[in-house]
Amino acid sequence: MKNDEDLKLLTVFLAHSIEHIKSEIAHLNSSVRLMDKLSRERIIDSYGPGEEWRGLASVSFIGMVDAIIPLGLGRFYVQK
Repeated sequence: MKNDEDLKLLTVFLAHSIEHIKSEIAHLNSSVRLMDKLSRERIIDSYGPGEEWRGLASVSFIGMVDAIIPLGLGRFYVQK
């Protein structure tokens, strides 16, 4: 039964991680929107619409998001 408990804990961990990721992406996107026009346009041009948060995110955060996406848990676009 250890495996069932481990699976349950991993599921809870992933659910909370996804919520944290969504919240952090929303915060980063808000920060991009508050930037001056030239900086904001440069970031959007570099990463594309819906991905502008990547311009302010740390390498480890981007790695965490990129690791979760292949699990089939969706993209992390935040509606404006």
